[in-house]
Amino acid sequence: MTEESDQDNWIQSTCDGSSRDNRHPQNRTCKWTILDLRTVGLFYYNETSPVLNLLDLITSQTNMFKELSFEQNQVVQSLQSNITFNYSMDDITFGDDCLSETQENLNMIKQEDAVLAEDFLRNTVLMVHSAMRRSQPDKVSKGVLMDLFKSFVKMCGLIPMSGSEWSSKQDILQCEVSSEPDIILTSADSLESFTSPLNPVSVVSIVHILEDENMSSQSNGNDVKLKYPERSRPKRSISSCSLSSDESEEEPVIYGRIREKVLCQHAGDLVIHTLEHNKWRNKFDCKTKKSKYRPGIIVVGTQVTFTVLEYSFDHHKQLNSGNVEGEKSCIYYSEPMDILKKEDRDLLIEALVRMTNTVG
Repeated sequence: MTEESDQDNWIQSTCDGSSRDNRHPQNRTCKWTILDLRTVGLFYYNETSPVLNLLDLITSQTNMFKELSFEQNQVVQSLQSNITFNYSMDDITFGDDCLSETQENLNMIKQEDAVLAEDFLRNTVLMVHSAMRRSQPDKVSKGVLMDLFKSFVKMCGLIPMSGSEWSSKQDILQCEVSSEPDIILTSADSLESFTSPLNPVSVVSIVHILEDENMSSQSNGNDVKLKYPERSRPKRSISSCSLSSDESEEEPVIYGRIREKVLCQHAGDLVIHTLEHNKWRNKFDCKTKKSKYRPGIIVVGTQVTFTVLEYSFDHHKQLNSGNVEGEKSCIYYSEPMDILKKEDRDLLIEALVRMTNTVG
């Protein structure tokens, strides 16, 4: 066996996960760990940012997700005023207060002819029914939570597509890595042309509540304690992300509420689908700054977190070429917002409607 074939076999075994090395990621993003993020030069920012600030960042660099028009403001205000229920998953117990509140809200919007909100309210009623039937709200199935989120984004003007139709494989650092998000969001405008390709605006990861609680980075059944990737000290501004290897490491806030496995897969999905779908480039690239901006969403139960991957053209090229030389990229993220809580939901509605603004 030649030296070259030995090297090829070694790379393949590393990609398949039979042995780990910090020079190659694992072959599926659902297997990724902190080690894989460090390998490809990805990390999460230290602090949360308001969701509208994240959208402003994308708008300032790419002209996507512009401020709401007058007509959009009217839609947002109508949805906010007509959807009034307010509770959390913790409030859903054997009692029927939450169910009654939601059903009354559904009856009210029918009288107001607020048709945009009906499907979402119905899915909320079904979710509450499911939670009460199971006696434990945190055992609601992932499918029910996915239907709830889909109805919510459709109400806001976005189109959810099955992630299985957008499964991708890309070569990253000489390894073929596959990815399949739960949902891809697109804008209604992208469906109006028969010739233009669909324009994805966000990669979505849906996580079952119990699934997330039980997740941990494991190897051979044993918990693995890994150092977090090198990252900068917290900064107030998210307009740039300064990285320095000799600065102190700090755990990102998001690691305190979402399991590492979820975060690592989501980061991998953002990168893979950026490499795969070239049509994203013209929409979310900033040529003056020579950086790419890729929006994402993580849904844990009924809590929604927005994410934005910012990485340079040079990092993008290095991931394809197979050699990352000191390039690191940052994922910013919002505070968690609960679809069931009115204050959070009102903010989510505004943010999601802004994400329909994809035509420059």
